[in-house]
Amino acid sequence: SISDVKLAETGESIMNAASSAALEPDYSGRTISLVLTGKFLANKKALPLANFAFALEPPLILQSLQSESHEPRSRLILDDAILLTTEQVSATELRASLDTRAIPDFYLKGLHKLTLIHENYYTDALIRVGEPAPPAQSLQPVIHTIDVVRSDRQKPRYLRVKGQNLMVQGLFAYATVDNVFGFSAQTSVTESEGQLEWEALILIPEPQTFDQRAQHSLVYTTPYGSVLKSF
Repeated sequence: SISDVKLAETGESIMNAASSAALEPDYSGRTISLVLTGKFLANKKALPLANFAFALEPPLILQSLQSESHEPRSRLILDDAILLTTEQVSATELRASLDTRAIPDFYLKGLHKLTLIHENYYTDALIRVGEPAPPAQSLQPVIHTIDVVRSDRQKPRYLRVKGQNLMVQGLFAYATVDNVFGFSAQTSVTESEGQLEWEALILIPEPQTFDQRAQHSLVYTTPYGSVLKSF
């Protein structure tokens, strides 16, 4: 269970709406360290730090966790999608860090859900996200390319959408494929030669009729704008 969440730098609580402090993100990059207090036990022993180990292979710098994911075995995630780096854990305290770079989700001020998961058990807390640093660029979504991802039997499954400023938590975006809602299943961000690129996998809502049309359209909408692209 989580009894409090504090900023490691100041010791101020950011848990729940009544807290005076808040997480202050920066789209260009800011690592924020958190201290969680509570009970972090499995079989009456502290959760092993090794259970939290998880690494992304370059050029990936960020990838949202899919709902069916069971890795890492223990994980601390924000908004059911953003994995924090757990650095220390004891029976009563957990220390973790989060780089807010390239995550447009954090420009939605207010309460965000922090979840600690160990195997089939979980506990939640709400933390405050406050005034972010002004972004150096527009957060308007941009689509560069769209590719169709097919199954082994060549059935259309997903759209692989590459662009800029795509939401990490797919529920914070709204996508329609040929005017039908398509769920955004996963978002990742890569960096190559100093350039960032976002990629979202969007479920094709009507795969059985998708190939009957020669031309398709995708509308992708976030709290910061909307973009239409034909393909």
